[in-house]
Amino acid sequence: MDKQVEGIVHAAMQILYDDRTHQQVVEMLKQGERGLIEVFRLIMRQLGEQGVAPEILQQAADTILALIAELAEKAAGVQISQKVLHAAMMEIKAPQQQQPQQQQPQQPPQKAGGGILGV
Repeated sequence: MDKQVEGIVHAAMQILYDDRTHQQVVEMLKQGERGLIEVFRLIMRQLGEQGVAPEILQQAADTILALIAELAEKAAGVQISQKVLHAAMMEIKAPQQQQPQQQQPQQPPQKAGGGILGV
């Protein structure tokens, strides 16, 4: 595993097991697949906001999702099948890849029409 990816996986583990967030994460995971996806999105968003490059996040995504599934099974008592993991990964990866491309063309016309200087 690449050192950068390893560091991101470690950062995700810190979020999952931090005393301030762990109980909330476990409660979310009790919702099953939906909770798994939400926890994954929150972690990926937080890491992205910390300046982690999207390419590195993509490389770490499978490992992070597997860690979340393991936590769901151990702490929340929720069994996550491989089929569900695969479906979650497909659902999560598709919006991440499409959103920046879709949002960027949409935003400039809105800003130009709304007037950035007028804000």
